[in-house]
Amino acid sequence: MATDRARRSSLKLLMALGASLPSPWIAAHALASAEAGSAKENWRGVIGCAKQAGQYYVVAASSDGELRYQLPLPARGHQVALSNDGALAACMARRPGDYLLLFDPLSGQVHDPLSPPNGLCFSGHAVFVGAERLVVTAADRQSSQGWVLHYQRSRQGWGLSERWVLPGLGPHQLLVDGEQLVVALGGIHTQERTKLNLDSLQPALLRFSLGTGELLDTRVLADKSLSIRHISRADDGRLWLACQAQRESSWSQSLIFSQLPGQPLQALDAGGDYWELFNGYVGSIECFAGSVFASSPRGHLLGQWSQQNGELLSLKRFEDVCGIAATSEKLAVSSGRGWLASGEGRVRLPLQWDNHLSYYSPS
Repeated sequence: MATDRARRSSLKLLMALGASLPSPWIAAHALASAEAGSAKENWRGVIGCAKQAGQYYVVAASSDGELRYQLPLPARGHQVALSNDGALAACMARRPGDYLLLFDPLSGQVHDPLSPPNGLCFSGHAVFVGAERLVVTAADRQSSQGWVLHYQRSRQGWGLSERWVLPGLGPHQLLVDGEQLVVALGGIHTQERTKLNLDSLQPALLRFSLGTGELLDTRVLADKSLSIRHISRADDGRLWLACQAQRESSWSQSLIFSQLPGQPLQALDAGGDYWELFNGYVGSIECFAGSVFASSPRGHLLGQWSQQNGELLSLKRFEDVCGIAATSEKLAVSSGRGWLASGEGRVRLPLQWDNHLSYYSPS
């Protein structure tokens, strides 16, 4: 059950979004002077990928906008995954990705980067299994055949220990659900960023045994043009899926679905008359305080729905919003215009946040 503190955080965030825009909070001095080694003291806040003056970075900032550090990236990043103990982070390159950057989220100290196996590219997302195992999605550069890659830490460092072939193309986000691994299979065949099979998509939600790699369950949508991209798990065990429509005729349909293990996929508010406002695109989805939050940078919208009955609770305009990060008690969202909104208010940094945001809150 959602705590009163979490509900207050959600309410404060929505109040911040509803307020008139404050004067830009520009932290150029912090960006110029911050170094990875200067953030050794404990801090809590968000970590995400961003762009500033033509250069890509990992950016760490407290919820009130104080910059902790920024790490240069060789190319555009997509998601930062955090281990459960908060001791390690992995920045995934945007697909088709060539790098995986491991670093200390407290200080920003960088470890050796990892590259995908020959012929494969990273697909933008990763999840830690404990502190010694990192699982990432990948795809064949030529065919888009999906893979799940397992990296294991040993005394010699991190190395590829296992790979699973997926029954389809273009995997994206994945998460651990108890003893299972859940993968969002987008179904899209691409060359670089060009989509080649929009008339024959086969998106799916896949469940595997985390221990053996056995495929346990496959769920598909009636509308094959809805590419399943992102997933979030609620406290009751329900999964929430965010889709991106690959044809304009599907814009009026629900872009969000839920699923209990072993049950069919259920559309969220299928009769809602507002889905076209999302322009067929949901960029991030997170469960928080009994609600589901989803962003649409193309529609400039942040939506909030009740997990219990699917009722639309709020639909806020937030220009170029995409990143959403949540803990059990805090929620934050970011935008490509540099805005960072949370229960502490809204501030603006002189950068462009990328699609995803993670909360760093070490124990």
